Amino acid sequence: MANIFPRHISGLFVAALLGGGVLDGHARDYGQYSDRPGHLRDWFKRLKNPRTGLPCCEEADCARTEARTRGSGWEARAPDGSWIAIPPESVVTDQGNPTGEPILCSYMSFEGNWWDVYCFVPGPSS
Repeated sequence: MANIFPRHISGLFVAALLGGGVLDGHARDYGQYSDRPGHLRDWFKRLKNPRTGLPCCEEADCARTEARTRGSGWEARAPDGSWIAIPPESVVTDQGNPTGEPILCSYMSFEGNWWDVYCFVPGPSS
C-alpha cells in the first residue's frame, strides 16, 4: 500500500503516537538504495549528529548537495533548490565522508515553510 503522507509527516505522526520518543531507523528504505555499495550504506547508518549523538537518519533522508561557506558558517542547497543556513551544531566533521560530496540530511517542516537539518557533512575538500 502506498504511503499517502510525505516521509516526514508520517514519521512525526508515529513519533507523536509513541510519546515523542526517538525511533530508530524511521527512514523509508524499501530497497531503493540496494544498489549502493555496502560501505556507503553502513556509513549513512552510523552517521550521528555531533551535538545530540542521535542518528542523522539514513540514506533515505540524506542527499548529496551543493554547499558554500557564508560568513563563518555553511549554506547548503535544500531538496527544493533553495539555499539554507546550516546550524553549526548540525555540522559533522569527525565521521569522514566517503561520498566525495557534501551531504545534507534534512526534512521540510510540517508547515512546509522551513527546512530542519539533522546533519550536514561537508565534502572532503571543504
